[in-house]
Amino acid sequence: MVCGYCRNHAALEFHHRDPASKQFPLDLRSLSNRTWASIVREADQCELLCSNCHAELHNPDADLS
Repeated sequence: MVCGYCRNHAALEFHHRDPASKQFPLDLRSLSNRTWASIVREADQCELLCSNCHAELHNPDADLS
């Protein structure tokens, strides 16, 4: 959603737009005991980011410049 990365699914992460509305993380451990409907509801609250953009978004003060 930010940089347009589109080469490898393993490098993409779900980012919750509103952290207060986050019910559970979208990782394999959390998904194994959820219904498909609840997973889709949670994913609808997210945007897909590459791992670098996701890290930069969560750590804005870690700029190297």
